[in-house]
Amino acid sequence: MLSAADGPSMLSPQRAVGAVAITSALALGTAVAAPASLAADPQPRATHAAQSDLLGGLLNLEVITAPLLGGSPQVGNVLTAVAPVWNLLTGVTTSVTWLRDGVAIPGATGLSYLSTAQDVGRTITAQFTGNALGGLLGTVLSLVVPTNGVVVTQGASPVATKPTAISGVPQLGSTLSAIAPVWNVLNVLTSFQWLRDGVPIAGATGLTYSLTSNDLGRQISVVATGLLDGLDPTRSVSSFVTALLGGRPEMVEAPKVVGGASVGSLLTADPGEWTQKIEFVFQWLRDGVPITGATASTYTTTAADAGREVAVKVVPDITGYDGAAATTGAHLVDKLASLTALKPASRQVTRGTTAVVKLAVYAASGAPSGELALLDGSTVVQRFPLPGGSELQVVTARLSKLGVGTHRLRAVYLGDDRTAATASNVAVLKVVKAKKGKKSGR
Repeated sequence: MLSAADGPSMLSPQRAVGAVAITSALALGTAVAAPASLAADPQPRATHAAQSDLLGGLLNLEVITAPLLGGSPQVGNVLTAVAPVWNLLTGVTTSVTWLRDGVAIPGATGLSYLSTAQDVGRTITAQFTGNALGGLLGTVLSLVVPTNGVVVTQGASPVATKPTAISGVPQLGSTLSAIAPVWNVLNVLTSFQWLRDGVPIAGATGLTYSLTSNDLGRQISVVATGLLDGLDPTRSVSSFVTALLGGRPEMVEAPKVVGGASVGSLLTADPGEWTQKIEFVFQWLRDGVPITGATASTYTTTAADAGREVAVKVVPDITGYDGAAATTGAHLVDKLASLTALKPASRQVTRGTTAVVKLAVYAASGAPSGELALLDGSTVVQRFPLPGGSELQVVTARLSKLGVGTHRLRAVYLGDDRTAATASNVAVLKVVKAKKGKKSGR
């Protein structure tokens, strides 16, 4: 067989012309008739057949090695797909789509697929699509090739190949950490529950747990539960550790009282900072004396606290420690507000008669004591000691020696250790001369 590799000198003129014509036709994508001198020559016919076979191979995309599906078809396992081998070594773009019973699975377009509970009893396949630009003619070639199918089964629950464990120093005030187990399958959702002597600790469901006084001498462990979609949960329990006393807690930052100053305010005890993370007990104080029943972390002030100093004693709640306590600074509660009033029996009196004036002071939730004074201008006319015992205190002033003229009367409450001082508005009292022919009376 002759070819262009044999060189022009080895071709007859007629054959050279034919070769050029065929080459030009292939390049242009057109058909030409072979010269008559070549039509009867069997050797050129064989060469043309070989070229046709080569051209056909360049124009078709075919699979040399079929794609394969691997992996154990059980829930939680990963299936893998091996791409096909194409007849064209270059220029082929390959994509893959995973199918469940022939329907594309959203987002499953990689070479691996994690089987889920939705796949149980269903046939899973991977479908490969090859795209290439057609050789000499410039057409787009496309071929879709599916893998073998597998039916997914329920499978077994996950198994911890390495059990959960606890890290950290097991002493009061310290924080323990859970080390998650290693499961035999992927994508297992792990949750935790800390145990005290085998009993779940309320609210202790995180990766860490801080030991408290309730844990002293007790066996602390953690259970990890593995959950995989469609499978029964699996538990992995750590070995236990015994909580020890540890070092004495020391105060780093002093405790304080947070809240308002008025009666009825909610006060909160801030225990401050300590060398260990521990719990506390509290005792609220009034002027240094324990308030009966006030042992919570909060306290609402009452009328009994008005004008007093309130504080709280903070004690670490750890058995075995003595003297590890601190008391906050004093929190002064405002005195009770008072209201003072004055009312003359008459706005005008005759000189020589007695003017009657009532004075009152009121303090809600209190019992005002001390003195209530009556002023004429800036001069104190009378003082009245108050007995206390009730919210409202009323006294009566009798004035018989007022001179003729206008008198500006005012009641002033001087306050006590629990009730704030206050003054009334000014009341005007006029004293006039007696009319001629009339005697002044009392």
